[in-house]
Order: sequence, then structure tokens, then C-alpha cells
Amino acid sequence: MINIVKEPRLSVSTCCLAPSVRRPADVDTCSWSGRRGHSLYIVASAFAGSGQGVGANERLVATTRSKGTRRCPGSARPSVRRYVAAGHRYGIEEIEGKGLGIIANQNLEAGDLVFAETPQLTFETDSNQAIQQVKGKFAALPSKMQDEIMGLADAWSSRGRKTLRGIIETNGIECEPAGQSISRKAIFLNLSRLNHSCNANCDYSWNERDQRMEVYAQTAICEGEELSISYIDIREPRQVRQQMLQDNWQFRCSCSVCSMRMHAASDKRRLRIGELSALLYSSRSSTKKFRIAKRLLRLYKEENFAVKSYNLEACKFGYDAALELDDFEAAPRFAQLGLRCALICHGRDHETTKEHHGNRASF
Repeated sequence: MINIVKEPRLSVSTCCLAPSVRRPADVDTCSWSGRRGHSLYIVASAFAGSGQGVGANERLVATTRSKGTRRCPGSARPSVRRYVAAGHRYGIEEIEGKGLGIIANQNLEAGDLVFAETPQLTFETDSNQAIQQVKGKFAALPSKMQDEIMGLADAWSSRGRKTLRGIIETNGIECEPAGQSISRKAIFLNLSRLNHSCNANCDYSWNERDQRMEVYAQTAICEGEELSISYIDIREPRQVRQQMLQDNWQFRCSCSVCSMRMHAASDKRRLRIGELSALLYSSRSSTKKFRIAKRLLRLYKEENFAVKSYNLEACKFGYDAALELDDFEAAPRFAQLGLRCALICHGRDHETTKEHHGNRASF
């Protein structure tokens, strides 16, 4: 097991009752083949980008992709069948080498809400009775929902035999506001279908007011492109990332970043990013934090990180340090960039976004 010594990034998720890193979407026990970790109940339970819910019995329609569909360079290869929900920004598609995954039904811009969904099971993980708590709630669910949950991936299954504990360990995600003392996690159906990438084009954010998880595009995404999230802290060199994924979800990543033949430069940058990120939390010097924040933002740009929560973290530290140093030229720049990143990561109504909006408004 690899121990992560750095502070977790904003909106990071961890496995329930298992290693403190992210869970996968439908992954098979030892490879990417098969539905990526989670079940693909073709019944949709998530919300459309507009915020309108999909009825529990509303079925997705299987279609074939037309030859005229515009694709981004490097997007997922065409597959045979595609499951589409009318009016939704996403669909479920068979992806070569990964089983079923989630794809964009339309062009998306950074900050677009792709979908949102409420959890099917919630539980407190700092309790010794956590697994019993989950079992009790699971037993109270309708049989159809039980089947859908048991259809999710179990990275720890033996000879194809899944267990509820294994599914929870594979798919459990944190769903609580930052700073709360109670560790609360949950099982989501559609969120579990998102495949991993070490430079994901989507991220998710817990909406405490509406008690739902929201998935936001982190960059421009073309129709037909696969949507992905990161299960781990990607501020690690390739070998460490691969080991974390293998240890916790029994697969090795083959994303575009991991597939680069020459990854020494990327590894060096990510290793430095991890070191500097840790120093942000340990340093007591405002001058040092200010310089680190600026350096991190440059490195994120060089490494072409799509997920903006890393930038958001650096902006928060940079803004606070600038105020402490009475640098009233740099502070509003950090505030402006922080607000832009918060909008992309969390949407307009999230408390984090409101905080950064207040920072920006103060200038």
C-alpha cells in the first residue's frame, strides 16, 4: 500500500473502508476489459445538465453513432453501440478495451454541469459498525436497486463472485463539505461509470444544499469524447500512479499521459508539483507560500492539467499569502483566477465559489 503524505486536493474522493484513494468506475478484477468498474444499469438515475432528473424507470435508447458525428482529435474510438438519454449531455457507450463508459452527447465547455445524482447508499466510515450500517441500509432498498448496486464493479471479487463490502470498497466516494469531523461516504450509480484518466476532463463536487454529487466538465469536450475523472492524486510520477491504481483497483492505466513513450519530463514536473503542494501546507512563511503558489500555477500549465481543483488550491494559498504581504496587485489576480477555477469545479452556487467571488469583489 502506498501512503500519500501530501494533503488531499480539493474534491478528492477516497475508497470506503479501504485505501484512502479514489474508487474506479466499472473495472474488472485485473484489467480494463468489461464494464469499467460499475454497473451500467441502462436505467438512468442521474440528472441532466439542466438539473432535471431522470425517472428511475426511464430507459436509455440504444443507437448507433452516425458517421457524421464530429470528434475531437484523440477522443475515444467509435464503438458499436451507444446508449443515449434524450436531452442529456452524456450517454453510455461500449468503449474498446474498457467495456462501457460515459461519453459526451454534445459539445461541452469548461464549467458545464454534465450530470448530477443523489446517492443510493450513505454511511459514516469512522464508525466500527460501518459495514453493518451499510448492510442494513442495503437490505431496506428495493430489490431492483439492490441488483443495480450489485452490478457495480468489485475489484476484490474472487472468481467473479462479488460481495457488498467489495463493491463499497471499490466505489465508495466522499460526500461531505470540507472541514466536517464526520467522514461520510456514498455509492453513486452513474458516477461509478466514469473511467479513470491521469489527466481527466471532468471532476465532481458535493452539493451539500441539494445533497447530490455534481459532475463538471473541466475543459472543452467534443461530442463523442469519453468523459473521465481521476481516482487518485495525479501529482505523482507515472510509476507511483500505476502502483496506486493496481493496489487499490487492480488495473494499470493506459491513458494518454501514461502511454507517452517519453514520460521522464512529465514525471519530473509531477514529482516537483507534489513536493511544492506539500510545502504549501507545511510552510509558515507567507513569502514562501506566495512563491510556491505562483510556481505551482506555472507547472500546472506546463503539465496541461485539465482538472482545475489543483489550480484552485494554489490560488487560495496565493491569495491569502498576498494579503498577508500587503501585495494588492497580486491578490486580485489570485482572486480572479480562483473564482474562474471555482466556477469550473463547483458551479455558481457552491460555497467555495461564493467565497472566491467575495475575494474578487473585495477589490
